[in-house]
Amino acid sequence: MTLAMMPAAFYHCTVAMMQTDDRNRQRIRLAWAISAVFLAVTLLTDVLFDGLNHYSWGIFLKFRWPAVLFMVYFFTMTVMTLREYWIAYRSSDRNTTRHRRAKAFLIAFSIGYLGSLDFLPALGVPYYPMSSLPMICMLVLVSRTIWRHRLVDITPAFAAREIIDTMNDALIVVDPDRIVRLVNQATCSLLG
Repeated sequence: MTLAMMPAAFYHCTVAMMQTDDRNRQRIRLAWAISAVFLAVTLLTDVLFDGLNHYSWGIFLKFRWPAVLFMVYFFTMTVMTLREYWIAYRSSDRNTTRHRRAKAFLIAFSIGYLGSLDFLPALGVPYYPMSSLPMICMLVLVSRTIWRHRLVDITPAFAAREIIDTMNDALIVVDPDRIVRLVNQATCSLLG
């Protein structure tokens, strides 16, 4: 069941982290709608599954042909997710945080998506499922990237800096000794 929602969740998370959600708002909505349809089909019917595949290492659901539609959706969203990281990586300046963050996420999710080979047993291919290894690697790399680039550490100083940088009006902060302590981007643009 959660598998149906994963493509939309990963894509939404990706565009949020790469700060391209405004540009991709329609795609996000469409992804969530398609995921919801697959979730409803999974919960309410047995159209996608046709019994079980028995292997020496375990039992897997056997996909019917309509499940191929989900797999096409899953892999399309996988490509779109990796494309977002690739675009962010290629379009950002080399030694910026955005560049390093996009590269780290591109590597992490590329490794994590190797776990999707676990679809093969559901299609009747006798492949031992090993999604745990790439998924663990992905989680470690994503966690390291989030920690390293402080994507969840919002301090008052960080918030203040972000607010100040987005102001359209020029701002100059001077201490009692007449030393300029802070200027925003609008001030730099105004004064050259």
